[in-house]
Amino acid sequence: MSGGALTREKTVFVTLIGIAAGLTAFDETSLGVVLPTLQQEFQTTPGATHWVVNAYLVVMASLVAVSGRLADFLPADVLWRAGLVVFTLTSVVAGFSPDIGWLIAIRAVQGIGAALIFTSSVALIAQVFADNERGRAFGIFSSLATVLILIGPVAGGLLTEFLSWRWVFWVTVPPALLCLWRFRLPSSPAPERKKSRQLDLPGLASLILCIATLTVGLMQGASWGWDSPSILGLFAVSIASGIAFVVIESRSGAPLIDPGLFRDKSVAASLMTLFMAQYRRVGTSIYLALFLRDGLGLSPLFAGIALLPAVALLPLSTIVIGRAADRLGARIVVLTGIAVIGASMSWIALASEMRNYWVLFPALLVISCFAPTMFGPSRKAMLHTLPADRNAQLSGVSVTAQMMGATLAISIGSVLLTMTGAVWPIFLVMALALAALWLLAYFWLDRQPEQHPG
Repeated sequence: MSGGALTREKTVFVTLIGIAAGLTAFDETSLGVVLPTLQQEFQTTPGATHWVVNAYLVVMASLVAVSGRLADFLPADVLWRAGLVVFTLTSVVAGFSPDIGWLIAIRAVQGIGAALIFTSSVALIAQVFADNERGRAFGIFSSLATVLILIGPVAGGLLTEFLSWRWVFWVTVPPALLCLWRFRLPSSPAPERKKSRQLDLPGLASLILCIATLTVGLMQGASWGWDSPSILGLFAVSIASGIAFVVIESRSGAPLIDPGLFRDKSVAASLMTLFMAQYRRVGTSIYLALFLRDGLGLSPLFAGIALLPAVALLPLSTIVIGRAADRLGARIVVLTGIAVIGASMSWIALASEMRNYWVLFPALLVISCFAPTMFGPSRKAMLHTLPADRNAQLSGVSVTAQMMGATLAISIGSVLLTMTGAVWPIFLVMALALAALWLLAYFWLDRQPEQHPG
């Protein structure tokens, strides 16, 4: 096929999988304004409500690497349907949750569906679209996710204020059912390449154990006591299972994550940038929403509206920054973005103590303009560093890095909030981490003109 427009069949297909993937990201921005309401209704602690988000992210971070490998055993369209069915059913059940423990458990199960949806979506695009069509396909796919991220804060606030927080989950059901109903593989998909049929179960088990014990240790440390045997034991298990994971992956014939990728400093710096990009995005959406609700006393709806400047310019800035990366190279765009976003986090830390939204407002607009610098250009830097036959594995590792960033953003933010009772340390830690990342990226990101390796 030539480089013309996508057929109607393929456009509908990528639109449906884009909507489904966007639904998995909808919670990222919609739940931030809902958490204080959950705390009040269930008479629980802020830390417990944070598990509503983090249970989902922990499971997704643990499974996103292996769910891609499941395509060795099952077709990608089967995995996509299974994931969306799990996601839809758990959305219904989550809305009926009688207590916070039930909601957390259902959200963990929902993370399984989200991991299957996201990874199978990428595989389906690779399977169905020819090389000269994938850029447009990924553009449609990404833009739909961006739209759902954009409407998340206002939708969450609107539903919570005028109906119930339960509708934040139920509202995803109709579009999910529509996607299931209309989903059809295009009649002439590109043939899939033969793949390894090995599943790294020991690696998966050690990865899940490492992430889960680290997250529980961080989230519960303040309440259980940092020097308690339980917390120290969790951290010890996390360290041991992390070491075991590295050893297992280095010896595996079909590793979930190839440790060799990290030997390339440019790839390592790009992955750390993606990690911090998601850490910043999730930390901002959750803890800034909490500040707007509890610190400034805004209603769910007005808190959602107040968050809009942080995402409103994303559709335009994503295009502009993508072109800038093509013209100037990924390195200069990434370094500029890290510096500007880091300064914005310092600004938010200071503004939160002033308790004045209009002092905060300019920082939100800056974030909306520069947030894409840490996502697309970082992936571009990786893809130009290693041979093309490693692109699929790089994609899986980059998603895992982002999910880990999201998980630790909730965990570390919860620790700081519990210890200090304020949000400014959360944003100050982000600023310091971004300053350290800038130094690492300055020395490690590839300085050479970008080439497409063969």
